[in-house]
Amino acid sequence: MPDRDLIEPALIDQPTADALYHGRIGDPFSVLGPHEAVATGRVIRAFLPGARSVVALDRSSREELCRLHETAVPGLFVGRPGSDAGYLLRIEWPEATQETEDPYSFGLAVSGYDLHLFAEGSHWRLAQQFGAAPVTLEARPTR
Repeated sequence: MPDRDLIEPALIDQPTADALYHGRIGDPFSVLGPHEAVATGRVIRAFLPGARSVVALDRSSREELCRLHETAVPGLFVGRPGSDAGYLLRIEWPEATQETEDPYSFGLAVSGYDLHLFAEGSHWRLAQQFGAAPVTLEARPTR
């Protein structure tokens, strides 16, 4: 059983948990991925309904950084890595194991200005900004 003193401070409030669970959260980046908590240090949160277990791996060495433990919110896993290294997630599903990037470990790929122009209907380069163009992203620093 995970140490509740290590996991519970990393949890989110009930309205946010409900919104996440029901797919109604407006800003998933504010909850998921790496976050720096003032009192408790860095945490990684991943919402992976149906996963049996989740481990964060160092992106370069593939060494285990930490195990993420499922919380009271079904599918929400939380862990405390020992470093701020870039990471991958190793997810054990019922029928397979997957190693993948955590999409929430990257910041938003669209700027606030682009969103503003889009919302007012005056963004003239939609295909370049919002189209399916390959880009290389670096992991963002923790919040």
